[in-house]
Amino acid sequence: MHLKLVPDYFLPAFREEYGGLYGIRLQPEDLLKIDEYRSDRDEIERIALLKDISAEERIAEIDRELLNYY
Repeated sequence: MHLKLVPDYFLPAFREEYGGLYGIRLQPEDLLKIDEYRSDRDEIERIALLKDISAEERIAEIDRELLNYY
């Protein structure tokens, strides 16, 4: 997916982003293991399953658009 994004609370500049949606099966403890070893903490605040994301939670526009394909 390719999006032309406007400034938002994630980045105060116009930009283009590319994204993809991937599906895998995880056990509940797998998210803890992934979080323990990941190195992208500056860019990705947390890892969550879709069912655990609240409607009020800040989600990048590209991620919200990708969810439309789910």
